[in-house]
Amino acid sequence: MRAPGEFTGPFGELHIVKPLEEIFSADFFDDYLSGALAGATVGSKVWGVPDNYGGHLMLLYNKALVTQVPLDTDSWVAQLKTLTDATNGQYGLVYDTTESYWLIPWLAGFGGWPLDAQEKPALATGPMIEALWFLHDLKYKYGVMPTKVTI
Repeated sequence: MRAPGEFTGPFGELHIVKPLEEIFSADFFDDYLSGALAGATVGSKVWGVPDNYGGHLMLLYNKALVTQVPLDTDSWVAQLKTLTDATNGQYGLVYDTTESYWLIPWLAGFGGWPLDAQEKPALATGPMIEALWFLHDLKYKYGVMPTKVTI
């Protein structure tokens, strides 16, 4: 079966796939970068073999509008403000904030992760609160994002 990496958790929990340690020998995994296997590992078992090391979230910018990429968050927010004209529907940053996948960069930036060491949701944490407040501030305090994105 070929599926996105985020299927690893549910498929493993539901036991609808076998852990790959039951199929492949330990030396099979030596050919993979540890970071590539981490995305397919839940509960210390590898549930999938990545066919690429991708699926990365990327922040893209328009070179016609941005001549220099800011080196820190404060400078970035200041730049986003100059690129925002809410009256005309132009915003410095636009993405679907209802998709939790896109919260990960902010959460990781504040030192958090969505799962704890026991693979349980880690939602009531300081980093999660900071990440959500940062997202809130981008929209409502700084006004550099639309309040709603329709895709």
